[in-house]
Amino acid sequence: YLFGDGSGLTNLKHGGGDNYNFLRSENGEFVVITVNATGKMMIGGRSGVNVPSSNLEVYGSLLVESNDELPSEIVSGVGSRWMWYADRSVLCIGYTPSIYWDDIYSGDHSIAFGYATIARGEYSIVTGGYYNLISTSNSIITGGANNVIMGKDSIILGGQKNKVEYGIQDEASVILGGYDNSAQKRSIVLGGYKVL
Repeated sequence: YLFGDGSGLTNLKHGGGDNYNFLRSENGEFVVITVNATGKMMIGGRSGVNVPSSNLEVYGSLLVESNDELPSEIVSGVGSRWMWYADRSVLCIGYTPSIYWDDIYSGDHSIAFGYATIARGEYSIVTGGYYNLISTSNSIITGGANNVIMGKDSIILGGQKNKVEYGIQDEASVILGGYDNSAQKRSIVLGGYKVL
């Protein structure tokens, strides 16, 4: 293993035409790390694969952890991204057209996939869709569009404009799909249109 700032590395090779530098495994069988002139990086490697074809390629297992010695923060604003914020265990993958994935809208230990999704509650998961929102904890939206969960421990599997309301006791509810349905107080909505 190599540790440090890289100043002591002496066995880096120059690959030639693509102007890349690489470090081979001790036995010379594969490239351990490659960085080319345009900043493309490959970590790990396979026999016959020596030049990265995307910005970052990883062959083998990948572990990403927080480091208390380095400051980190959630990337704010518009953009397509694959973002892991280790300090609060927040994972966001997809596109945000505004502030949807900013720190204030990301719950601890939450996951938000899709377009303009918000998983604001702790332990909440949005696995895809378009403009889906969870504002409370322990809830899941698996897809659809414009679905909202405000009541804890609830699930919306899909559909459009479905809403789990906030109840006095905040009891779990489920909406399986449909359009413009509403649920609260331990109710289950199988689908349909405007079921209350």
